[in-house]
Amino acid sequence: MKAIESVCPGASWQSCKIRFMRNILIHMPKRHMKIFAGHLILIWQAPNKNVARYQAKALAECYGDRYHKAIEVLEDELVSPPA
Repeated sequence: MKAIESVCPGASWQSCKIRFMRNILIHMPKRHMKIFAGHLILIWQAPNKNVARYQAKALAECYGDRYHKAIEVLEDELVSPPA
């Protein structure tokens, strides 16, 4: 925890990007994974929490109806990250 705080002030956790993406993309058809992954990348490249939340909300609005499980996993990861 101290290491994360020293590198990323204000962060309480750090999740592996690969695990984060796999946990979400497993709920997508392969033909849409590349585009969806591009949107996911925008979330973790956001310059601050507000922009990241905005990106996540936009992604949920765009894909929530078709891929509700992927969006559910995304929201769970953002709200309740692994310990």
